[in-house]
Amino acid sequence: MFKQIAADNNFWKKVSVDSAYKPMLDRLFELYKKYCICDIPATKYSDYKLYFETGDRLCYELPYFDKRIRMNTLALLCLIYPENKDYLENLQNTIWAICDEYSWVLPAHVKSFPKTEYTTIDLFSAETAFALSEIKYLLKDKLDDIIKNRIDYQVDKNVLNVFKENTQWWEFCTNNWAAVCAGSVGAAFMYQKPDEFKSIKPRIDNTMNCFLSGYPDDGTCLEGLAYWVYGFGFYIWYAELLMEFTNGHENLFENKKVKNIADFAGRIFLTPDTTVSFSDSPQKPKIMVGMLHFLKTVYGDDICNAPHSSTITDDHCGRWCHHIRSFVYFNPKFANNNFNPNCEYYLRDSSWYIKRTPNYSFAVKGGNNDEPHNHNDIGSFIIAKNNMQILADLGCGAYTKQYFRPETRYNILCNSSFGHSVPIINGKAQLAGKEYSGTMTVKDGEVTVDMTKAYGQNELLKLERTICPNDNGIKLKDCFEFINDGSYVCRLVSYIKPMPGQSKVI
Repeated sequence: MFKQIAADNNFWKKVSVDSAYKPMLDRLFELYKKYCICDIPATKYSDYKLYFETGDRLCYELPYFDKRIRMNTLALLCLIYPENKDYLENLQNTIWAICDEYSWVLPAHVKSFPKTEYTTIDLFSAETAFALSEIKYLLKDKLDDIIKNRIDYQVDKNVLNVFKENTQWWEFCTNNWAAVCAGSVGAAFMYQKPDEFKSIKPRIDNTMNCFLSGYPDDGTCLEGLAYWVYGFGFYIWYAELLMEFTNGHENLFENKKVKNIADFAGRIFLTPDTTVSFSDSPQKPKIMVGMLHFLKTVYGDDICNAPHSSTITDDHCGRWCHHIRSFVYFNPKFANNNFNPNCEYYLRDSSWYIKRTPNYSFAVKGGNNDEPHNHNDIGSFIIAKNNMQILADLGCGAYTKQYFRPETRYNILCNSSFGHSVPIINGKAQLAGKEYSGTMTVKDGEVTVDMTKAYGQNELLKLERTICPNDNGIKLKDCFEFINDGSYVCRLVSYIKPMPGQSKVI
């Protein structure tokens, strides 16, 4: 169990000398050199208000997250090398600076500005409370009393009291916010106020059930692999602490749907270094080693056969729970996964089809245009070879205010169907909304997506896309029919510049 292992000095002594952990330690010292030797970055008011003036998020968020990466790195070093007083002093200064912040809620998630209000808990305020509470628990004999008191005060003010006194919108949502926020709040209560946990637990239970309801029964994360790591990652870390807190009486891992979700990572890779990047997911997301090895411990070695690094994976948001559990649950016998280059997955509930062959891989989707982190991409497909996408899905763009506003989101190329390998009909793109959808059928090795409804055009009677794979590639066939004359343009998206040749493009 996590707390038993992570609080064991002998475990951390083993980490410091066992060669199996060397890649992780090497990466930890790289992070130390990058984030911990310089001055603690300042989160300035001028950068805070910039979001409300221009929509820019990065000026404030970069130092905000750098502080948390710094804290994570130093806390781990304090556990591994407890005799080093410089690490401890640096850590306490960093915690002090985080406790000094005006708010742990990012400007992009503040309900009103410039009005001061402490009624909101966002992803990162919840994560900060979780991290500080766990670090205090693990280093309680080393941290100064004033640091521990400041952690208690700020976690109460920014998160625990806010949760007790205010209902949060994410308590009823079905995406990653539900698991990240509720899981972090629940974990903070278990550490900080275990006697009060029972009174708030029904709200946490309800939110976690909402989160699971957002997944289809086949376990597909419609937000993409990066959000599987994020949302489902916090779900399992909460479940892990809950099982320990209740002495094994509450085991969320016994839920069949949770097991299906756990296996998503093993299905989503097209090559050992490229994934399906539908929705707001990058093409090469990194999976936390601790997350995969923990799930293998729970469900057995046949699950989560996903390529992954055996070191600490970069995380620009500095999520403590992932970093420490990469050490705690790392298991050398799981380090070399067998990537199966010849398999297929028809994820019927989510309307995804993924096929890997020794020569290439491809994926295609149906669904609807109101999915979590939605892109207008009914019928979009990817072809991958040699660890790159040949025909590509661009994945996520830069997160700005405009990126998440319905009136501007689909003006951004990667979110619009103009940025996907789907047809342009009568010069127009697909429309956003649940009613703009596609139906997938798979028969005799061929995949067909009926895209007719995705465009909202009455004059379009039929638009079907069929993909027929063979040993060396796919045959793409689009069938369309209009009431009167109409225009159809085939659009293919690639990072490779096309070269026109005689009757073909190479």
